[in-house]
Amino acid sequence: YSISQSPAGRKRTTYKSPQDLAAMCNREKSDGIAFTYNEPLITAEWAVEVFTHAKRVGMRTGMVSNGNATEQVLDFLRPHIDFFKIDLKAFRADSYRQLGGSLANVLSALRYAVQIGLWVEVVTLIIPDFNDSPDEIRQAARFLIGVSEDIPWHLTAFHPDYRRTGVQRTSAETIARLCEVAQEEGVRFVYAGNTSGMTRDWDDTRCPACRTPLIQ
Repeated sequence: YSISQSPAGRKRTTYKSPQDLAAMCNREKSDGIAFTYNEPLITAEWAVEVFTHAKRVGMRTGMVSNGNATEQVLDFLRPHIDFFKIDLKAFRADSYRQLGGSLANVLSALRYAVQIGLWVEVVTLIIPDFNDSPDEIRQAARFLIGVSEDIPWHLTAFHPDYRRTGVQRTSAETIARLCEVAQEEGVRFVYAGNTSGMTRDWDDTRCPACRTPLIQ
């Protein structure tokens, strides 16, 4: 969580122009640039300036977002980004209200991002007693396959930190069980997150038809 904060004592930040950032990444032989913490849609114009320079040297570009996006901002971003990762934090409107967001807005943006041809991946942080019921995962899975059965969905294990320390860590067994639920509903590419080495098959990409490992 600390990368989203500015704790006391941190050194003063220094200004980097869009050209500087793209050149720095190019020197480091980066494949691409992604904007994440804090919510990158807030500074979409800045991101596009950076992406414009990054594209000139052949880098891929994308955003890691909460998905609270309008069609207008997605149309604005579309010529400049290759991928859009959305945090689907829950599949209940009241849960989203607790977090200060809107489930309907996120679902609408997710649909539209796929419609305009962005590579979209979805991450759901699985928090015990908040969004970890098999029924909620089934509902979310049905929505996702209604948009596209090929959307990769990452079900990621929560660990207590920052302002949510009173909740236990999500077990690897829970993540594996929910991955099975998503697959049963028809999600072709579902992955376990934050459980590396503990969830076996759910770390790999497999052929949806025969389950042969394609990427391990």
